[in-house]
Amino acid sequence: MESTIRDHVMTHFLTNYLFTNRQYGFLKGRSTVLQLLCVIDEWTLNLDSGGQIDCVYMDSEKAFDKVPHRRLISKLHSYGINSKIIFWITDFLDNRQFRVTVNGKFSTWHDVISGIPQGSILGPLLFIIYINDLPDYCNDLHTKSYIYADDTKLYRHIFNTANQDKLHNNIQRLNDWANEWQLKLNVDKCCGMTYTASISNLCNTTQNITLMMVKCITSLQLQILLVIWELDLTQNYLYGS
Repeated sequence: MESTIRDHVMTHFLTNYLFTNRQYGFLKGRSTVLQLLCVIDEWTLNLDSGGQIDCVYMDSEKAFDKVPHRRLISKLHSYGINSKIIFWITDFLDNRQFRVTVNGKFSTWHDVISGIPQGSILGPLLFIIYINDLPDYCNDLHTKSYIYADDTKLYRHIFNTANQDKLHNNIQRLNDWANEWQLKLNVDKCCGMTYTASISNLCNTTQNITLMMVKCITSLQLQILLVIWELDLTQNYLYGS
């Protein structure tokens, strides 16, 4: 039954073109490799005209465990999912309880009011539906995002401090979205990086990519989706700082 519900919801989203084109996780025909190719293509094209790419990598804190059921259901309604299907999903999420044990003694049972069951057939689809509108909050004509499940990269082609100010505003909007929808960012896993075709092309700006919720990169490499981005890449057309 769970597979049938998933297929129905998936068909509804695909038929009505409801999925953001920025999500590359848990969808047929999309993958980490495809996302990587799209990003490299865009960045290479941008850097051919000079300047730098400032990119922030963000990760949510225990994202699957913290999705509030009531808010998820409200989003399913907003996307026009059949009410009977939503009723089944509500029952699927709500009929769960938990308790804890300390030194052999158990607490009373409590209802589970948040979290998507991991390992379930329907779970990944429900999660990407929950964060489907994230790019609408933080993207604009020049600032773009790419998402794989809950891993998000947000970047902008930078020529001056004004460009960085706009990127920082987009980052703040993303953080506001995360707080509003109760998917707090994991600061320890957030980081920023600058890429340029040549060190001489680095912009003379008054800010760096590090913000309140983003830590400075002190190592010489960054691992994103199993790809190592180094200061000196093999093809030698991107540099990070």
